[in-house]
Amino acid sequence: MFGLSCPTPLLSLTYRHIVDMEQGGGRTVAKGDVRTYYEGGQWKSGVDGGARASHVGGTKAEQSAIGREMARERGVEHRITRMDGAVTQQNSYGNDPESSKG
Repeated sequence: MFGLSCPTPLLSLTYRHIVDMEQGGGRTVAKGDVRTYYEGGQWKSGVDGGARASHVGGTKAEQSAIGREMARERGVEHRITRMDGAVTQQNSYGNDPESSKG
């Protein structure tokens, strides 16, 4: 866009967010939870129900950081899976039900 390149996916996410804000925002935010998963030989992060991953490549740790930021921005849950698909970590960043007195 401006001829700048970003050395890591996490910096790229931050850069895109800043550019979007400078251009007036207006980006539609998906409602689904975010998950970080391994598919096709690469780590990916995306919104559940989306047609494809939002971010691809890098290490599991890098994609986990990207997925965590995506979930925080959306106020949804973030699930991180192992290579075999089993969920190893799940964090919620909003929309939690109020605890009831029991």
